[in-house]
Amino acid sequence: MKASRTLQKRLHRRPSLNLLTSTLLDWVSVQATGRYGKAVVEVLAGEARRLLYSLKLHQAEPHEGLDFIERELCRRVFWNIYQTDKTFSLNGFPMLIHDLEGLPPLPVEIDDENIFKEGVRLPPNTPNTPAPPSFLVGFVANSRLFQIISQSIVYRRSLQSQASSIGIRLADPQAIERWVDAAFARITQIMDELPSELKVQEDESDGDWTGSTGHRNEAIGDRPMSPFGTQQANLLVTALSAEFSLLDLKSIVSPESSVEGERHRLAKRAYETLSSIPLENIASNGESMRGKVFRTILSLLNTKDDPGKLSEHVWEWWNIYSRVQFVQVIPDIPASGTVTRPASPAPL
Repeated sequence: MKASRTLQKRLHRRPSLNLLTSTLLDWVSVQATGRYGKAVVEVLAGEARRLLYSLKLHQAEPHEGLDFIERELCRRVFWNIYQTDKTFSLNGFPMLIHDLEGLPPLPVEIDDENIFKEGVRLPPNTPNTPAPPSFLVGFVANSRLFQIISQSIVYRRSLQSQASSIGIRLADPQAIERWVDAAFARITQIMDELPSELKVQEDESDGDWTGSTGHRNEAIGDRPMSPFGTQQANLLVTALSAEFSLLDLKSIVSPESSVEGERHRLAKRAYETLSSIPLENIASNGESMRGKVFRTILSLLNTKDDPGKLSEHVWEWWNIYSRVQFVQVIPDIPASGTVTRPASPAPL
């Protein structure tokens, strides 16, 4: 946080990617720690938005003469801030980045070592040892899920404020319901198209959730960390957040329809699946994971389900939230809390 503040003071009058990324880190850190209060969080969020649009990162070509690496960095930074903005918007913060202002293409799903100023150079394929997918595959899939979240939030808030036009006629509930159905199908498609390394085997049981002494809850954190476990957890909870956001919109458009059963089913499925991912992988997502899990808890509290059953469901998600927060605050390995880079040589 101190390094971010130093960069911001030095470069305040010169917008740059360095200044924008330092502001983003400061924004997320202040939100996660709650050290300076909500007002500072909103100031940093507004500053990140100002820099993003000043640098024209919402355009496919922010500036002339960018090489391939610079262009990809611009897109990665934009979509990182886009995801952060939508995560906070889920919990009631004003939305800072609107799709109608323009969105750049998603980054290429290629790791850094294969990206050069001239473009992409892929190593030759080895049939016997297929290469694992790039970590950018999960990042891009997550960005697509957040686009659905963004649109659903705009529709819902516009309906609640009685706006007259947001691209489709709000006076036509059936048009919005068709969009919701298409968005649910799109979420399924995004998750189905993930490579096997990013998929988690879902629990197919139809019974009630396991209690706090159930075998699945005890298994959380018992497995070793997986190379792709962090992205698996992030994609799973982001997809659930998108589905809950769509159900919120549907409940406004069709007040007579009950979405509580569907909300319960989706939350049960996501909890059972998330329970199979090591706790350290879940916690590695930082504030993003806590924000989306907290949103899930609020959505479950907002239902009118049976009080006894509801309490158990909320408790299970709250258990994940509290355990994730503990792991994020207290390093699991003492060495992880210390500097691991070799010391610089002493001056001559």
